[in-house]
Amino acid sequence: MRNKKILCIIESLGSGGAERQLTGLAVMLKEQGHEVEVVYYCKKEFYLPFLEENGVKGVFLSTAVSKFRRLFAIQKYIKEFRTHCIGCC
Repeated sequence: MRNKKILCIIESLGSGGAERQLTGLAVMLKEQGHEVEVVYYCKKEFYLPFLEENGVKGVFLSTAVSKFRRLFAIQKYIKEFRTHCIGCC
């Protein structure tokens, strides 16, 4: 199987269950050889060290301060990353 570029989008990397599941999935995909990035727009970074020590890049979108700007910031990042797959949580 050809390696894919996978982008995971979540509100924050806080200490919740959805965040734990998404970061675990991102690490598993990275271990399978895919290029994975996790994008978040609220600065709660409980799981960021876990991602970094497993080679997954966590990207904070600082320009996504309002709902309106968030939409455009995420859209711009998706175009820049040129992803094959997007997962949202």
